Amino acid sequence: MGLFRHVPQRDSAVLPRDAEFEFLSEGEGSRLRETVYRAFAERGFEVTVFGTHVTDDSGNEFGLYNIAAACHNAAEGPDIWSALIERHVDLVLHSIDGATDTSAMPTAEVWSLLYPKVAGEHQLATGGDYGYAAELAPGLHAALALDLPDSVQTLPWQSLTDLGDLDQLRARAMDNLRELPIEQHDVIEDEDGTRFDVAAGDSYLTASWALLLDELVAKLVGAPLGDDGALVAVPFRHLVAFHVIEGPQLIPSLNAMAGFAAAEYADQPGAISPYVFWWCRGRWTQLTRIDGEGLAIVVDEEFHEVLERMVGH
Repeated sequence: MGLFRHVPQRDSAVLPRDAEFEFLSEGEGSRLRETVYRAFAERGFEVTVFGTHVTDDSGNEFGLYNIAAACHNAAEGPDIWSALIERHVDLVLHSIDGATDTSAMPTAEVWSLLYPKVAGEHQLATGGDYGYAAELAPGLHAALALDLPDSVQTLPWQSLTDLGDLDQLRARAMDNLRELPIEQHDVIEDEDGTRFDVAAGDSYLTASWALLLDELVAKLVGAPLGDDGALVAVPFRHLVAFHVIEGPQLIPSLNAMAGFAAAEYADQPGAISPYVFWWCRGRWTQLTRIDGEGLAIVVDEEFHEVLERMVGH
């Protein structure tokens, strides 16, 4: 997959923005929700449309972020929106009717399809018990998922109880992840000292490589991580960005990664997190935030000490 994509047609940026999806204009947001409503209705489902999601009479909730981003990024422009939305709704309805019953599958087959999934809070589906998912940082979790031919199914606790010990399942998922290819590796550099790596792939689980960041760095950079770890960002499902902490490039790289992560999160389907984290010995510490004042970098005392040492290199 390419990092630099053809710029799709879209409404002028000077038009009033959609209240929920700032990358859409008000008109585009209205068109999106109207088309989603019509697509569900044509398939016999009455839904109530909200700003960020729709709900049906059974209480199922379907988010609109992914399809909004897909429409926004469509190189063909608005002419393709209806087809994209109809296909998305078909997949959503199929996920309700066709969710894989792990109890009906041989355990060995389930284990072969099992992967860790880095997921934002918004990605853990309504109605399932995902309390087992390890919290990496506030709002960011590591769940377990099945990598099926046409989808990735995040598994609730109920699907795991007959498959084995949770620690064993996580270990097997990690082993499977180690075999997942990284199809593209790019280095982003600038004259101000910015340098960070971007690993990308077509798999919906590519971002989960951040859980094995030390191994990913060794694989792509050819050297182990030092004691200070790395910066890492997982803005959407197909990408991991990282900067190995080893010198004064840390400050410009952190600034650049902050903007990169926020922009990719806002612009891509499968969004996970807009933030940059400090990854050190498997521990995640959030370094950026987005609030009413915009994008900000906030560091604790421990990371501030790292910054001071790197500036002195």
